[in-house]
Amino acid sequence: MRSSRYLLVAGAAVAACLLITTAAEASVAVQIDPSALLLARGAAVRLTAEVSCSAPSVDQYLEIDLTQSRGNTVTQGYGDTESFTCDGTSQSVAVDVTPYGSPFHIGPGYAQAYLNVCHATYKGRCISFERAQSSAVVQVSRS
Repeated sequence: MRSSRYLLVAGAAVAACLLITTAAEASVAVQIDPSALLLARGAAVRLTAEVSCSAPSVDQYLEIDLTQSRGNTVTQGYGDTESFTCDGTSQSVAVDVTPYGSPFHIGPGYAQAYLNVCHATYKGRCISFERAQSSAVVQVSRS
């Protein structure tokens, strides 16, 4: 019985070391493209970001927030996507950001991007997580 416990503890320690090594070797990065595209008369803005994340990953998603102001009106919006794969290469990922209230417009805006990557799970919960963020002033224009 005692030797079974020692084997279990030793196995858990080895797994934890492997997990720490994997997490330390993994890397994530995100960079927002300064050009953005106004869609459907301001119903959305398509922003693009360069993302890179190393394999293996269990789950990954990119979130982008956009804020614009005109006079006394501030418009904020949010969009996200999971439509990319973590494979260690740099990828261009498009995200459509929809406003919470008034429509977006042509002109400058402030964008914030968050790349979230889960490398390992245990019992349905992420136990090895990385996050990268970036912000930029973007220029929203028509196509």
